[in-house]
Amino acid sequence: EELDLEGNMLVSLSDEIKKLDNLKRLYLNANKLRSLPDTMDSLVRLRQLFANCNRLSKIPKSLGKLRELKEVDLGTNNFTEFPSPNNLRFVSTLNIHDNMISTIPKDIGAMKCIK
Repeated sequence: EELDLEGNMLVSLSDEIKKLDNLKRLYLNANKLRSLPDTMDSLVRLRQLFANCNRLSKIPKSLGKLRELKEVDLGTNNFTEFPSPNNLRFVSTLNIHDNMISTIPKDIGAMKCIK
């Protein structure tokens, strides 16, 4: 149910993560990740994704299919644009502090679950 890969030197995450279909919490903090795999939509039970302190600048569209995903932490990464609200539409808690975002998208209303 939980995979903690925090504080390693990971630069990528294998597409094989899709096989962890019972995963509920994924800790990827403090690595060197530049992207997340598109195959994450297979993680249908994922509720929490923690990926702060990496080098992410975008998230895969596949996250938008994860109905159980409620909490996402993308703080301290390399985002220059706010991630597409459609890719986070089921998320109720989003942390995206300490990035380089200068505008909030007009379609932020698509994130209807934000508390």
